[in-house]
Formats: sequence, C-alpha cells, structure tokens
Amino acid sequence: AEIDDDRGWLQSPAFSDQILAGLIVVDHLPPKIIDRIRKLDVPTIWLDANVWEPYNCIRRDEKQAGEVAAHYLIQQGATTIVWLGSPSSRHFSLPLRFQGVSHACRTNAIPCIEMKLDYAHHESVTRAWEDAITELMQHHPKPAIAAYDSYYAQRFITLAGFLGYRAGKDYHIVTCDGTQMLHSIIPELPAVPFPRQDMGRLAAEKLLSILPSHRASPPAGKFPSILIPATMA
Repeated sequence: AEIDDDRGWLQSPAFSDQILAGLIVVDHLPPKIIDRIRKLDVPTIWLDANVWEPYNCIRRDEKQAGEVAAHYLIQQGATTIVWLGSPSSRHFSLPLRFQGVSHACRTNAIPCIEMKLDYAHHESVTRAWEDAITELMQHHPKPAIAAYDSYYAQRFITLAGFLGYRAGKDYHIVTCDGTQMLHSIIPELPAVPFPRQDMGRLAAEKLLSILPSHRASPPAGKFPSILIPATMA
C-alpha cells in the first residue's frame, strides 16, 4: 500500500504491544515502517515487497515478466517495441520489467522506444497521453507496446480508442501485469499473468510453517526466498 503518513502505523498496538505472532508484508512501505517491522522480532514474510533477502521473501521474477512480454510482441512480428510506463515508481517491479523488455530487444536487435507518462487523472496528464499517442502512431505505424502494468495498458487502449485507434488493427499491446479485473474488461488483451492469489496462499502457508509452534527444518523461523517464474497466459 502507498503510505504518506506513517505516524498511525508506528503508534499501532500491533507495534507497541507486540501482539503479532507473524507478519506478511506486501508491496512497498516507507523506510521507517520497514525498520520498525524488523525490530518486532517476529517471523516476517516479504511478499511482492521492496525487500529481497536470502530468506523469507516471495516475489515474481519481474525482469522475466518484461522479457516474456517483449518476446510475445516479437513473435507477433514487432520490429520496434515501445515501453509504456511511469517515469518513476516506488515499487521495485518498474525498473526490472523495463530491464526485461530492453534485454529482449537487445538480444533480438530490435529498437526499444521509451514512452514514459504519469498516470494521474489530471486534464494536463490526459492531454500529454493523447499527444504522445498521436505522435507515436504518426511516426511508428502499427507499433508494438509493452505496458508496465494493467493500468497503463487500459489507459492507453481507452485514450487510443478516443483518438480512433484500435488494438490489433492499429497497434499491438501486451501488459507485463495481468489482473482479473482487466481480463474481465478486455479479455482479448495479452498479458503476463500475476498470480496474486497463489502467491498470497503460498505466503500464508510459509508463514504457518515458520511460526514457533511449527518450526521444522533449517533454519528455524526461515525458508529460502522464492522467485516465481513469469510465463505468458
């Protein structure tokens, strides 16, 4: 979750009263919260988080997700790939997905164009998107686009549609982060699935296995970190 004010977290009874038996930390958190979590001295699993250590971490291979997305576009005949994403992000996945896309482009001698746009729903941002889409379509007929996530893919498809461009007909697009919501809206959109439910279930199982009453094999309270392969749907 995105947190701008961490005072409420630091004052939570979960921290002050030490009532937690274990903890699953998801996504990115402010450094103060991460430091406080480490001081709790309870079994902690970092799930899709900005923490990656030899033990107790679970995340998808985000670089591989970018490579898979790019290879899909290459198989569709792409001669140039456009990376569509944010100029910056607090989440670790943004640079890794871009690394994957750019690596696939380099190994296949295909140019990679960066299209970095803010996501905020402001009129000026929307105009910037429309201008960028118009320029892209004018200079690169039927471009192949690798979108950072489902939100970027959906926004491109929506705004391109307003401008008269259709996916499949005027451009190809794939997202590095497929979601059930996006699939229900645009079922035909190619995506590298993100197995959120499976990862959550795995994190819960692993946490139970390292709680004090379930301590087993080595080392107690720990399990080797897991990097989940990314595959195309």
